[in-house]
Amino acid sequence: MFYWKEAVVLIVLLGIACLPARALLRDNEERAWHGRLILAAMAIVVIAVSPLPLAASLLVCGLLLMVVANREVPLAATWLFMIIWTPAAGIYLGFSGLFLGVLAPGLIFATALLLLYIMTPGHHARRGIDSSDISLLLFLAIFWVCSSLRGTWSEAARSLISYVLAFGITYQVLSRTRIQSAERVLRLFVYAAAAASLLCLFESLWKWPLYAVLNQVKAGTLEGAPRMMLFRAGIVRAYGPFQHPLAGSAIFGMAGVAFFALLQIRRASAPLLLLGFMILLGEAATVSRTGIIAFSVGIGTFLALRRHRALASFIVLVGVVLVLVTPALSQADAQGSASYRYMLMVDGPRLLGNHVWLGYREALSNGMLADLRQGQGIIDLVNIYASLIIMGGIASLVPYLLFLATTIQRYRAFRRAGPDRDQLLLGQALLSMQVGFVAMAPFIGAWSSPMLLSVAWVAMLAALRTEALRSRAAPRAQAAVREAPTLMNPPAVEQLPALR
Repeated sequence: MFYWKEAVVLIVLLGIACLPARALLRDNEERAWHGRLILAAMAIVVIAVSPLPLAASLLVCGLLLMVVANREVPLAATWLFMIIWTPAAGIYLGFSGLFLGVLAPGLIFATALLLLYIMTPGHHARRGIDSSDISLLLFLAIFWVCSSLRGTWSEAARSLISYVLAFGITYQVLSRTRIQSAERVLRLFVYAAAAASLLCLFESLWKWPLYAVLNQVKAGTLEGAPRMMLFRAGIVRAYGPFQHPLAGSAIFGMAGVAFFALLQIRRASAPLLLLGFMILLGEAATVSRTGIIAFSVGIGTFLALRRHRALASFIVLVGVVLVLVTPALSQADAQGSASYRYMLMVDGPRLLGNHVWLGYREALSNGMLADLRQGQGIIDLVNIYASLIIMGGIASLVPYLLFLATTIQRYRAFRRAGPDRDQLLLGQALLSMQVGFVAMAPFIGAWSSPMLLSVAWVAMLAALRTEALRSRAAPRAQAAVREAPTLMNPPAVEQLPALR
C-alpha cells in the first residue's frame, strides 16, 4: 500500500526546511547541487512510504547517496544528511517476527561510501594508521567475538555484518576522504537535523506517525508497543526519522553544537537562526533530557576551547539544573528514568556475576536480569556502557572507552597541523559533540545513530588533520616554484670554427 498522505506531508515539511537552508547557499553551482540533494531526499520519502520491501528500499537509498555525491562537496557532509534523513526503521520488523536489522541504513550507506571512495579519486586523502584505528578494530573484533559466544552461526553473521562492517567501513572511508569545506559539513548536518525536527513536531502535535514507525503501522503492531516508547508525561513522543525518540533527542543536541559553530562561521542571519529554532522544537518534541545533556556539555566544551570558560561553566550548570528539575514537573514515568539508568550501571554487572567479563547476551531472555524490569514489564537497556557490559562484557567496554579517548589525541594532532579558521571551528565542534556524546551515553541505548556518529566524529577529525596539512603544503609548494632560480641570461655557447 502506498501511503500517499504521509508522502505529501513529508515532502511539504522538507520543503519548509529547505527554504532557510537554500538562503544560505553562496552561488548557482551550489544551488544546483542542493536541488539534486533535495530531489534525492524527496525520493527517499516516496520509497519509504511505498509498498517496496525494506531491503530494496535501503538499496535504492544507498544508490541515491552515490548519485548526489559531488567532487566539491565533502563526502562526510552528504553522508551526514542522508544518514539522518533516511528512516532507521529496520529494527521494527522484529515486532512481526522478521528480524531484518542487518539491513540497516548504517550498513547500506557504509557500502555506498566505500564504492564512492573507490570510484572517485578526487575525494581521496592519504593518511597512516593511528591509535584510533587500532582501538576501534580491537573494540569491534572483541565485541563480535564476545557477543557471538554461545550463539548460533546466523547470530554471529548478523553481528559481523551489522556492527563490525557498518562501523568499521564508515570509519575507514570517512577518515580517508577530503573535507574541502568545513562550513558545508556543519551546514548540511544542521539542515538535516532541522528537517527531521519538523517531522518530530508534526508527529507530536497531530499524533500521526510518519516515517520511522511506519513499519509498525504496516505490521499493525504500534498499539502493542510499550507505553513509555510512545508517551511521556501524557505527551506523545515523536520519532521522526529515528529508531527511537532518545536517538532523535541526542542528535538534536549534537546538532545544536554544530549550529553554534556554524554561527561563528556564517554570523547570525534570519535563515540560520530559523534552522536553529527548528532544531529546538524537534528537541522538545522528543520529550527527552538526553539532548539537553548533549547540548549543554557540548556547548560548554566548545566555549572552553574558545577560551570562554566562565560562560562554559554557566551553560553546563544550567543544563544540569534542567536535567534535575524537569522530572519533578512530569509524571512518574519520567521521574524514575534516571534511577533506572543508575540501577542498570550498578545492578547490571552484579546480576551478571562471572559473565561480566565476556558478557552474556542471553541474560535478557533467561531471566537473569529480571530485577531490571520496568513498570511496563520490559528491560530497556537505555545505557550504552551497561549495554556493552551485558552484550560484550568489560572486555568490549574497555577498548571502546579507549577509542573515545583517542578523540583528544586526534584533536591535538589536528591543532598541530595548523588549520585555518573554518577548519578549526569544525574540529572544535567535533570534539565538543564527542564530549557531549560521552556525557549522554548513560541515557541512550547502544548501536543507535548517535553511536555511529561518535565513530564519524573521530574519523572526521583524522580527515581534517590531513586536509589541514594539505592546505598548508599547497602555498609552500607554490612559493618554492616561484623562488626557484631561473636562467635569465644563459651563457653563450662556444662556437666551433667552421669547417672549410
